Amino acid sequence: MTISRGGWVACGISLVLVFGILAWQRVYRIPALVMATIIVAIGVYLYSKNLHAQIRIERSIETFEFDRDARTLVWKSALDMWSDHKWLGVGPGHFDVRFREYRHQLVQQRPGWVHNDYIQTLTEWGIVGASIVLVWLGMLISLVIRMWRFVVKQGDDFSRPSSNRFAFVLGACGAFTAILIHSYVDFNMHIPANAILVIVLGGLLVSHVRFATERYWRTIHMHGRVGLTIIVLGLCLVFVTQTIRGGREQFWQTQAEKASRYSSAQVEALRKAFEIEPRNFDTAYIIGEAYRVLAMSDIADPEPVVREAMQWYERAMQLNPYDPYNYLRYGMCLDLLERYHEAESWLAKAVDLDPNGYYVVGHVGWHYAQVRNYAAAKPWLERSRRLLPQRDVNTIAYSYLNIVDRRLQEFALSFKPVR
Repeated sequence: MTISRGGWVACGISLVLVFGILAWQRVYRIPALVMATIIVAIGVYLYSKNLHAQIRIERSIETFEFDRDARTLVWKSALDMWSDHKWLGVGPGHFDVRFREYRHQLVQQRPGWVHNDYIQTLTEWGIVGASIVLVWLGMLISLVIRMWRFVVKQGDDFSRPSSNRFAFVLGACGAFTAILIHSYVDFNMHIPANAILVIVLGGLLVSHVRFATERYWRTIHMHGRVGLTIIVLGLCLVFVTQTIRGGREQFWQTQAEKASRYSSAQVEALRKAFEIEPRNFDTAYIIGEAYRVLAMSDIADPEPVVREAMQWYERAMQLNPYDPYNYLRYGMCLDLLERYHEAESWLAKAVDLDPNGYYVVGHVGWHYAQVRNYAAAKPWLERSRRLLPQRDVNTIAYSYLNIVDRRLQEFALSFKPVR
């Protein structure tokens, strides 16, 4: 229904698996073939009636270039990231934080995830973490293989109301297959509902191994039950505490969104959110932005406001040293204080963390335009425009490039040759 090409492929392969196994069983052969034919016929009919789906598929086939596809370029950036942190990775959930440093020049948007759970696991957890996941998956597959003949023996499970072993194991394996395939082109394991589904299906599949051997039967005595109950209650307490804390932070963030942008009301709401969660670097950055924008407005004494903004950017840097925008804005604040020479080192740090980002590159050109070094500003602004040619988005590059070209032309016309 979402016209996801990866979803179609994953669903198709899992259906082939499920109906293929059913067709292999004599008692289910005819019903399976009939149902498979009906599903294929309905799919073909719906596809023939959906012009949007046809256009999407046709364009994908005509214009697809593997080496320029956005998803594969993100994969390449992730693998470059992993090559620098092979064993332990960059850290859980850190791909998006570290992406700008490794971004390809053709990818200017923020992808959020790798759009490939296998590469993302390798990137964030390294060889050690990926090996743990592979061992878990391998053990699950081996257990399914081991118990398969014991559940398939119940060949008439669909007609027996007392047992649904074969039906459940086959359906769960089909669902697992679909998610594993689709995870190659998306971020299923980073969607909580999908991840929980996988864990629950895996646990229920493993529970069927009891039909293959009595080795896994265990009787939990009273002391074991008490211990498990204490653990579960402790975890519930942690989750409830975190949920309440997150809810309070979200309340003030919502109030900040309702207030006028960069207004005193918004700053006050963000400050309260930051008091609740003092490790949220995004909140610290936005507060710094509010003060910086206020300092650029028509106020009598902007210097104290600029310094306040710089303090919040410093907090954001300490919380997240990989965000180039904190260093960029800090340098821009130094420009506002006319400390241009000091600003260049901060801008250089921003470029190191995002060398192919149009926004950072364009603002370096902005800096040189502020100090009237138009010859230095021009190549930075031109490169920013090449990285993102859309005029309505990359306004800094286009507007300041016009100013720079005009200033350089005026200088050229005012130059008097030596006689």
